[in-house]
Formats: sequence, structure tokens, C-alpha cells
Amino acid sequence: MRYINEVKVFLPEGGSLSVTGYKLVPGVMEENISATLEQWISLMASKGLVDGNSRVLHVFRNGEMLYLDMNASFYSSLQKLDKDRASLFMTALLRTVIENFDPIKEVKFLTEGKDATMTTPVDLTVSWRLAPKS
Repeated sequence: MRYINEVKVFLPEGGSLSVTGYKLVPGVMEENISATLEQWISLMASKGLVDGNSRVLHVFRNGEMLYLDMNASFYSSLQKLDKDRASLFMTALLRTVIENFDPIKEVKFLTEGKDATMTTPVDLTVSWRLAPKS
């Protein structure tokens, strides 16, 4: 029998975040992150917050930095949101990755293998971290 981990998946809900559990058979960290984000996208799509064609293309890590390569559908979904909803969307994604996959502290976004160029409604040309807990 394989060991099963429960990861926390954060979702935007009414101006804050809700948490749901997701069971995962542990394996290579990058594969676990990819599977968790596919689950996150599926839940977000069921709420109408991302296009159902959104996909994780590649996940790779260098120390505390995670490089997240997403397809164009993911970014076009994000561009349909206002600034506040887009910020909450990003916080949900970051918390899902950072709280479950130590030692990741920062996420850099790529669009289909290239540095993300999107700056509105949120700036994806910079890497993202969670704000320090007060």
C-alpha cells in the first residue's frame, strides 16, 4: 500500500480563500506540484474562474524558486478578472503551492515556455511570493 498525503488546495470564495483537501500519492515533487495544480485548475474551472482548457505545461524548481509554465488559456482566464479577483486568484495559487511543497517560497510564471509578459490585471513579469504573515 502506498502512502497518501493530503494537500490543501486554496480557492477564492466570496472575497477570501476557502480550503479543500486533495489526496495525493507522493512522488517526485515536480510531478506532485503539477498534479496538485491540475486539481486546482479543475476546481477553479468548476467555479467558472478559469477556462477548462487551462493546463500546466511544465514545472521546474531551483531551490526556493518554482518556475510554472502555463498555457495561453490559463492567462486569458486571468485577464478576464478585475484586479482584486485576480490578486485573490494568485494568492490561492501561491498558497496551494507554497504551503504544500517546502522549500518553495517564490513562483515565477512562464507562458508556453517564455517569460510571462502580462502586467494587467496582475503583474506576472515578476516572481511572486506570499506576503509575510503578521
